[in-house]
Amino acid sequence: MEWFSRGIAVRLAAALTLVVAVGCTAGHKMVAPTPDVPDPSASSTTAPRFPDPGKDPLPAEKVAALQAVLDGLVAEDAQLKRGGFPDPPDVVSGVTAAVLSDRGSWSGAAGRCDDGSPLTPSTMMAIGSISKTFTAAEVLHLAGEGKLDLEAPLSKYLHHRLAGNGATVRQALNMTSGVSGEAELDAALSQVSADPERHWTPQQTLSVLKGRPARPGGRPVYSSANYLLLGMLVEQVSRQPLAAALRADLIKPAGLVRVAVQDGERPTPPLAAPPRRLELGSADGYLPSRAVASAGFSAAGMAADAPSLARWGYQLYGARVLSADLSHAMVVQQSADDIEFGTGYGLGTMLFHHLQFGIADSVGHSGATPGYLALLTVVPERHLSVAVLVPDEDKDIGSIMRKLFAVLR
Repeated sequence: MEWFSRGIAVRLAAALTLVVAVGCTAGHKMVAPTPDVPDPSASSTTAPRFPDPGKDPLPAEKVAALQAVLDGLVAEDAQLKRGGFPDPPDVVSGVTAAVLSDRGSWSGAAGRCDDGSPLTPSTMMAIGSISKTFTAAEVLHLAGEGKLDLEAPLSKYLHHRLAGNGATVRQALNMTSGVSGEAELDAALSQVSADPERHWTPQQTLSVLKGRPARPGGRPVYSSANYLLLGMLVEQVSRQPLAAALRADLIKPAGLVRVAVQDGERPTPPLAAPPRRLELGSADGYLPSRAVASAGFSAAGMAADAPSLARWGYQLYGARVLSADLSHAMVVQQSADDIEFGTGYGLGTMLFHHLQFGIADSVGHSGATPGYLALLTVVPERHLSVAVLVPDEDKDIGSIMRKLFAVLR
């Protein structure tokens, strides 16, 4: 079973087939495809600040059409199950979603989680690797306060063997640090799940990686180990637990109501239970369990509801929680290579080609942890943020996002 690496496992096959068909490569408008890009945070280039989010609901016809997308997915899933058909990836038994823009907002839910509880827009779920956007933003916040230097070696702030190859803080943020080991982290899931109530430290999680980092500065290689190291750096530099740092510097200023930095914080009901078939242990109040959440830590350990996640995307990429220079730095790709075909990587941020979701180039992150899928997509030129959460795995959450954007176009 995949774990950390599924943070980039959004199904985009149909869109990427279209990319190939029209002969496109990753044409991200926010990409600077050269390895020697100057420090964006020191440049005059800034991200435009989004206006205040709209306080009113979206127009009634949009609201009805968005809710119909969710209801349709759940209804089709139920119909197929009644007919004894296999469970396909493009329908779900439960889903929540939220939209936030300067023109209004919407949140909705359909279906149930595996224990039979009905989902509501405020139902919290694990968000997997979307946690990386928070960790990256906190590192940039500390840099903006002069407490760390993005161009300094990671080892200046953190004594760990994986930081000993000279990689800079920026290279850890953009996945060019030379640290890999995603397969080893995924393979550790069975060990983590064996004792679901155990607390894992990031040092214990990283101990499963046996190899040495490669030389930094090459092509980006997606590895959550970078973000476990960065979470440790945040605690070292801020001199407080990760949960306290994120809450004080980001979560509270962004006005996020239902976000939990597990396992320093516990999510509050309503919660979506993970599928029972995964046998992750009895419910302990963490999503999906304390062991999995704590092992995910700063790379994949957080939980949220859909409206809070959509608000986070709006505040973060709209330069409303970081300075405009720092927000811009997050969405600049500093390598000629994509993290995967059609998706670039900035600083804790995925850069989505416009064909992936049928709308303009967008930014955000996907997330997956046992029992949950999450996707946050922000379209800067539209001042539009959309979040989708599913209490299941191996589903095509990208197709849900495309259907919602089809309504929002």
